[in-house]
Amino acid sequence: MPGSQKVTRRTLGAMLAAGVSTQIVSAQAPAAQPARAADDPDLEAARQQARNNAQLINRVKLPMTTEPVCHFKA
Repeated sequence: MPGSQKVTRRTLGAMLAAGVSTQIVSAQAPAAQPARAADDPDLEAARQQARNNAQLINRVKLPMTTEPVCHFKA
């Protein structure tokens, strides 16, 4: 077959993933975020709760030798 190229499974997977992700992004682009009022009390309450949680987490001191619960391996 003249003109044919050899494509590995990894490159094929990368090409498919890139094609699918661009289709998903383009399909969701128009309705990605609905317009919300700047004074939304639920949104502000959620943001404040996230800030409070971050401050509480920062108070806990862990030694650098502490191991994580699980290990992720590629």
